[in-house]
Amino acid sequence: MTDSTIYLIPRASFLEFLHRSNIAMLQILNQCVGETLVHQMHINALEQSKAYEKVLHTIHYLSLCFGNELRKDMVEIPLPITQQDVANFTGLTRETVSVELKKLAQERVILSRNRNYVVLTDRLNELLDDEYERRLIR
Repeated sequence: MTDSTIYLIPRASFLEFLHRSNIAMLQILNQCVGETLVHQMHINALEQSKAYEKVLHTIHYLSLCFGNELRKDMVEIPLPITQQDVANFTGLTRETVSVELKKLAQERVILSRNRNYVVLTDRLNELLDDEYERRLIR
């Protein structure tokens, strides 16, 4: 946690400022679009019908939102995420998440390092593409 200071300004003053500053308005718009995309990815992960796909999409979401690129095809999620955290996020049991994370590790999609996950993005993207193609075929 970091100490923070919050300032409150009247809504009308804020809107007036945005009307006067195109740059500020663009920054707020970019922030809103970014947050919308993040929430849509979370919803997409939750919509998956199979546990494997839920965990796969959750790893994708976490790597895009929080990942630090280690190299071109490798991202580290610098959060100490437990299996229970993933279970809470996806609505699955911890045991199911454990099984699915082991599958992803065996498929060389993720590596576990001190409760942090390293994601091999090229392999992750292949699996996401395969899943998308399977849906188109059906």
